[in-house]
Amino acid sequence: MSRIILLASLVLSFSTFAQDRPEPPTGGMGGKPPSFSDFDQNGDGYISLDETRGPMQNDFNDIDTNSDGLLTESEIDLFMKNHRPPESPRD
Repeated sequence: MSRIILLASLVLSFSTFAQDRPEPPTGGMGGKPPSFSDFDQNGDGYISLDETRGPMQNDFNDIDTNSDGLLTESEIDLFMKNHRPPESPRD
């Protein structure tokens, strides 16, 4: 009986510890990347140069395959597919 009580108290203490752990950060390094709608500030279905920032702004002309000054979700998807970072070596 004492083993059951000891086991139950250990399980409860571990579950309490797990609940106290902080949530992982969102955005930034290791977080969820921004979505198309996060950049499409005016909601017109396109991303213009003034709606971009950071690396997307630097690569705007390379992403804009039809050179219309607007990025579509498919243009961004194509760019991301062709410009993936190298995979880290596996152990």
